[in-house]
Amino acid sequence: MTDMLKNCQLCPRACGADRTKSRGACGAGIEIEAARASLHMWEEPPISGTNGSGTVFFSHCSLGCVFCQNRKISRREAEGQNITADALAKTFLSLEKKGAHNINLVTGAHYVPQIIEALQIARKQGFSLPVVYNSSGYEQVETLQLLDGHIDVYLPDYKYYSSYYAGLYSHAEDYREFAVPAIDEMVRQTGAPQFDKNGLLKRGTVIRHLMLPGLAGDTAQVLRDIASRWGDNVLVSLMRQYTPFDMQDYPELDRTITAEEYADACTLFGELGLGGFFQQDEIHQRELYFPPLTAQDWRKTNMKTVLSIAGTDPTGGAGIQTDLKTFEASACMAWPLSLSCVHKIPLAYSVCSRFPLNWLANKLTVCLTIFDRMLSRSVCCMTQRLFTQ
Repeated sequence: MTDMLKNCQLCPRACGADRTKSRGACGAGIEIEAARASLHMWEEPPISGTNGSGTVFFSHCSLGCVFCQNRKISRREAEGQNITADALAKTFLSLEKKGAHNINLVTGAHYVPQIIEALQIARKQGFSLPVVYNSSGYEQVETLQLLDGHIDVYLPDYKYYSSYYAGLYSHAEDYREFAVPAIDEMVRQTGAPQFDKNGLLKRGTVIRHLMLPGLAGDTAQVLRDIASRWGDNVLVSLMRQYTPFDMQDYPELDRTITAEEYADACTLFGELGLGGFFQQDEIHQRELYFPPLTAQDWRKTNMKTVLSIAGTDPTGGAGIQTDLKTFEASACMAWPLSLSCVHKIPLAYSVCSRFPLNWLANKLTVCLTIFDRMLSRSVCCMTQRLFTQ
């Protein structure tokens, strides 16, 4: 299978490089290059679980996102260590022994032939964890088809709807032309999300979307496209952790996502009936999981829905997390809503900052909208008026 590297067509760049002699457009050569392998706690909850996801970060990338936080390992002159397929297989087995819930292959499209070889070696030695393919979404369908039967969970980005923004910020105007059929293929392989008895994702596709400053309209188009194309067959992770880094050449991106921008996107998320993950707030950057259930499905579960309203503080919202565990133990689905945040200021009093009322109203409306077939729309409207008065 490594013969494919002699005329490399693995990614949409289709550079045709003979990687046995030189490097491709992405920067990868014949050897696997990996920057890090470790238990990672900060993926979506059903992937990281309690022990962590056994994450392998591969060097190089077919995109060139100007805002990339991993540029030290993603650029052409990336950092990383050369390893063989045998060594990669041993890494998989080592992570399994450490208690990883799964193996998470981050940006591995340009090493697919070697990854398949490593998985085959590891499985002959007893490896049995689910395998997660963590992708930019900029993929060749033919490459993904090679992975059919090897991957249990796909974790692709859907970065842009607009070709203009894709070209401007990731040097790939054709991003969506490849991302949509790629996600189609991923969903075909995995089917709808399936969970084990511990709530861990054992099969399925989770589409990530990282919000960018000023691109609220593009985010809305991405969410609508996901809802219309894949609906309940996927989970969606709506991410707000964008952090500007060395953005002098792109001043429009030199800020974080505002609470209002994220609240608006969450509201649309709920209106579209998408299932998946929100990040709780910009203070904690924690994620909350919302099952992809319709109201009709929800009724069948006989689970009670509880709205938890509380303040929070810089310790990480331990009280809210305890509430969630309590509700879970009682077979209830909880929706936490933070009204304020207590800031600890050195040599001064603690300061309690209330979140803007319109923002709170939007967050609460998201909660109500998800269950709007069980709660009358008038309740949502009344709540909006209550918070804005």
